[in-house]
Parts: sequence; C-alpha cells; structure tokens
Amino acid sequence: MLLGPLPASVRSGLTGWVGDLGAAFSVEAYRDALVRTGFVNPEVRVVRRFGLDDIALLEETSLGRGFASSVPAEDLIVADGLIAAVHVTAASPGREF
Repeated sequence: MLLGPLPASVRSGLTGWVGDLGAAFSVEAYRDALVRTGFVNPEVRVVRRFGLDDIALLEETSLGRGFASSVPAEDLIVADGLIAAVHVTAASPGREF
C-alpha cells in the first residue's frame, strides 16, 4: 500500500522486486474502493512502513540487484516510509459471520 506518491525512479526501480507496484493503491483509494463496492466501516491500519533501512537490507541480497545505486539519493529520501504493509477490515452489509 502506498502512503504517498513515490518518485518515478523509485516506482520503476522497485517494480521488478515487488511485482506490479504501478497497481499499488493509496490508503485513501483502497478505502474508497471498498465503500464503492458496498463494504461499510472500512479500516486500513498500517502494520509496517518500509524505508531506507529496508532498502539497505534488500541491497545485501540477490533481490536487490543494485536497486539503490540506480535511483537518485534524493528520491530514496522522499520515498522513505511511503510503502507500507497494512491490515484491512470492512463489513459486508447483510452478511453475518
């Protein structure tokens, strides 16, 4: 989930690592999509933010493949903490679980 707009260099650089980052939703867009499809009381809770420390760890693996060196340092700083793992809950009206 995206917590803000990513610089284009970060978005394109991470695509190979996380799959289709281009399809990643912002928290607001995801919440709105849940409401538009009929869910009520949607809640999106950030469980973990990913940032510069995670990129450094990634660089030490075969998955990193020099990602950080291919992105301007100022773009990495802007992107710090903008990608998150989230927990999503919502209710489906008329259904009991």
